[in-house]
Amino acid sequence: MIRFHKAGKSFGNAVALRPTDLTIAPNKTTVLLGLSGSGKSTILRLISGLLEPTAGWIEIDGEKLTRDSLPELRRRMGYVIQSGDFFPH
Repeated sequence: MIRFHKAGKSFGNAVALRPTDLTIAPNKTTVLLGLSGSGKSTILRLISGLLEPTAGWIEIDGEKLTRDSLPELRRRMGYVIQSGDFFPH
């Protein structure tokens, strides 16, 4: 299970994701839908540890996502960036 506890991300004065409470159930397909700039990619980057929240925190399977816990948690997840450049031929 993935949980956001008022997790948010800002870059200076620019808010990429307002503090958000979100629960993503295990063993379910979850879809993030929204307009461009609504925070979908930011949520994925926060979950994978590519970004650190500037507010709140994130838990994965009951373990708080931190710099120390990130390597072990990353070994259990996959991440594919939306792009057609994987097979340019």
